[in-house]
Amino acid sequence: GMFNKLSQKCCTTLLFPPMQWDFVVVNANKVIGQNIRAYVANGNSMVLTGGILSLEFINRYFYYQLEEADGNYDAGPFLRLPHFQGLSAEQHDVMEPAPKVLPQVGIEVTSVKKESLPS
Repeated sequence: GMFNKLSQKCCTTLLFPPMQWDFVVVNANKVIGQNIRAYVANGNSMVLTGGILSLEFINRYFYYQLEEADGNYDAGPFLRLPHFQGLSAEQHDVMEPAPKVLPQVGIEVTSVKKESLPS
């Protein structure tokens, strides 16, 4: 399918809306799980826009163990950092028109413990 083709190419970005009720559950070791990781490994970006299910998606398919922050609620709004560290010039140009502030709507934004982030 289309995602299989995208996972083999470079320099695209997929934006996921908040996963409020569910996300696709497949065996992370089978073809779809491998393609999700290959997509990122080939220089592409996935932008997950928050929520506990987004956190579970990352943990499942990228084998991370991100942990929710104690209390796990931040009233927001969330300001975009002034610099996009680690992004290529092309990725920076894509992100530049993005909103400078994200509001907190319900529990769509999930804070994680800094020490659980990959290094």
